[in-house]
Amino acid sequence: MEQKREPSPYDPLCSLPRVDFVGEGLHYLPRVQYGKDHPRQYMECIYKDGLTNRPVVVWIHGGGWTDEYLTTTYRPERCVADLAQAGFFIACIEYRLAQNAPFPACVDDCQMAIAYLRENADRFGIDPNHIAVWGESAGAHIAAMAALNYNNRADAPVQAAVLWYCPADFTLSLAGKDSADDSSVAKLLGCKPSENPEAVRRISPVSYVKPGGTAAFLLMHGDADMLVDYDQSVRFEKLLEDAGYDARLITVPGQGHGFFEGQEYYDDIVKFLQEKIGQA
Repeated sequence: MEQKREPSPYDPLCSLPRVDFVGEGLHYLPRVQYGKDHPRQYMECIYKDGLTNRPVVVWIHGGGWTDEYLTTTYRPERCVADLAQAGFFIACIEYRLAQNAPFPACVDDCQMAIAYLRENADRFGIDPNHIAVWGESAGAHIAAMAALNYNNRADAPVQAAVLWYCPADFTLSLAGKDSADDSSVAKLLGCKPSENPEAVRRISPVSYVKPGGTAAFLLMHGDADMLVDYDQSVRFEKLLEDAGYDARLITVPGQGHGFFEGQEYYDDIVKFLQEKIGQA
């Protein structure tokens, strides 16, 4: 049975092919509440039966931190299903949007979801010490902040991160439309960017890159991206490498802002996740 998705004005690729997870022999839990503070604190879980100690992949959708049309079902479903079939436990999380609560609510929700999964490791048959985050656009920003453990939270460690076209340094992007007082970045900040440069620095993942980090990073970015500049990932990768992180950038030629076209890019993701958090 095909799962329907509401159209979104944010990205025309909402018509991506859907997967019948149950029809492919996978378990599909459509609403697992990981928090009690807001209705959006839930996840959808997809996994194969009969396995234990599954590594975990947490998928985080984008939408400029504000798009109510994009939910947990905004995801590359074919790759998600293939990972589940390969023995990974997939948790697609929803989180509070900027209009519900500004930063750090969205990142804190991601960490809350990770902590919830670790606390319920036996229930879900997962390995609490093999967790990766995978996000696109705003979701990549959230994933990066969680992987860098921006707030030194002890109960939500992340071993690997896949970042699609990640906004990594907002001090660079605010020269354009993101500087507007009604921009999505302003909503994320909860204030006018021009009036609080320290807050702009505080929401930037590059501010939390420091020696001694252990998470591995796979960055992917189209060199024709007009929304999040490709140079953001170039700079971010170099900063990570200089600090001693295991980091790699895959450039997608001619690709704009949106899900990548080409099976080879999804094969790279599967290989990275198998290498960094282990195959069940």
